[in-house]
Amino acid sequence: MKKLLSLTILCLACVTATAQVFEKGDRIADLSIGVGSVAYGKSYTTFDQHFGMEWGVASIADVVTIGVGFTVNNSFASFGKRTILGRYDYYYSRRVNSGVIDYNGTQQVHREGVGSADAVLFRDDVNAQATVSFHYSPLQKLDVFAKVGAGIGVMNYTVGKISNEQGFSSNSHTGSLGQGGTVMEYSYNDLDHVKWDKPKSKAVPAISVYAGAAYYLTDNWGVEALLGLISTNVWNEIFYGNSYGVFAVGVTYKF
Repeated sequence: MKKLLSLTILCLACVTATAQVFEKGDRIADLSIGVGSVAYGKSYTTFDQHFGMEWGVASIADVVTIGVGFTVNNSFASFGKRTILGRYDYYYSRRVNSGVIDYNGTQQVHREGVGSADAVLFRDDVNAQATVSFHYSPLQKLDVFAKVGAGIGVMNYTVGKISNEQGFSSNSHTGSLGQGGTVMEYSYNDLDHVKWDKPKSKAVPAISVYAGAAYYLTDNWGVEALLGLISTNVWNEIFYGNSYGVFAVGVTYKF
């Protein structure tokens, strides 16, 4: 019994004696890439990037270090080929020079309409968050931590790889109309003025709750892994499904 008690005390002493990798007064920066998901009718995989900084501001019993900082996160997903609508509403100039009636002027001609095309729709979310973290070092050079954050994000849709445009027109003319020397000049292209229909960008709340571990290969450089809700843009509305960053790996640097 005494031997067991002595061994327990020795183990606790060893744990307590383990120096914190991240201590009060330290500063670290980390950069990671990962994967997540976003909803648009169904779930799509996202490619994520994360950058953050932290400052050690306090300690609890010299065992746990409290850090404060910020993160900037991005998630990107492709929803594949879709049929989208495009609207145009513009004026073009038509110049007329008539020798018969001695007229030389410019007219503004209005064109308005709707067409369609095949295009790839992308979702590109960003957010910035303030964070609070709790760090503990169970082993030398190993830093395990839990982090929570809150901030603001933007859900953004972009359109790319447009093809098979329909319902649009273009034309140009320079020369005589065959009416006593009357000359007309004009040129227009509906696709030069089209605005493709897509959900508008929306500012939304952003949160994070996750755990991680960093192993330092040198006094400054380490590798890390993150798991949980690393970055979440939240908005419960059709066409604006939440985006979740759930796993990432990267590097960390301690100043």
